[in-house]
Amino acid sequence: MTNRSIMNGKTVSIASCTLLILSAVALGLTIRGNNSPTQEGSRRLQEPSRAELNDVVRQIEESPDQALAVLGNTDCPLRISDAKVKEISGAAFTRLTGRVTDRETVVSVPEVTLVNTSAQTITTFFLAIRNPKSQTTRGIIQSRIAIKPGESYTVKRENFAGSEKVTLSNQKGQTSQREVAPGLLSEKRWIQFAAPSDLFVTIAKVEFENGDSWVIKEGEVK
Repeated sequence: MTNRSIMNGKTVSIASCTLLILSAVALGLTIRGNNSPTQEGSRRLQEPSRAELNDVVRQIEESPDQALAVLGNTDCPLRISDAKVKEISGAAFTRLTGRVTDRETVVSVPEVTLVNTSAQTITTFFLAIRNPKSQTTRGIIQSRIAIKPGESYTVKRENFAGSEKVTLSNQKGQTSQREVAPGLLSEKRWIQFAAPSDLFVTIAKVEFENGDSWVIKEGEVK
């Protein structure tokens, strides 16, 4: 399975941004690169203690999930059955990531459960989180998969964040790098470009094992 998380600060079409699976669609989405800061003008603050961070993480993990709105799901062969996020205060986000935000609340990237309602095996799809007010989108491409008819598939929160390189050192002072999945302390696990009520999630394109594809109707998602 291949994950590609997409987010960019410039307005482009989905077609030009994801040539592999979105060659036939242009929704005019705004996408920001995963390796760039997700909030312009944000700045780093002094990091809290490990105990404080652990306490914040524990509270988030124990907090109830919040539902995320779903659009463009009527005739999609990969139906979104559930989309849920964690919501925290802007102050908690700052303690967690060290980034300042002017939002009262911030939500995590979602966990999304999908069901293949078609009669074919799905091998690739593009899932997007959209804020129509600012025309900003964060998305993920899942490829090299095989979702058979009637099967469920879950996009986990960590899939949106990709991976990060961390430097490790041993007792001899020798260092090495390893790729790890970012945790809740990483701003990649959070959505800062919209209030929770302004966001929705949708499937933009689906590709099948036999070469056929389904594309969301142009104009259905603004």
